Amino acid sequence: MIRAYKSEKYVYKECVFFSKQAKINSYQNGNRTILRFIGI
Repeated sequence: MIRAYKSEKYVYKECVFFSKQAKINSYQNGNRTILRFIGI
């Protein structure tokens, strides 16, 4: 199950794999797309 929602300047995606949650914080910084992975 993948849920995606926007919050101000950020786009958050919640991905759940094998009963584990991983939050991906993706946003654009200049010409780069930065992905931050927060594992729970």
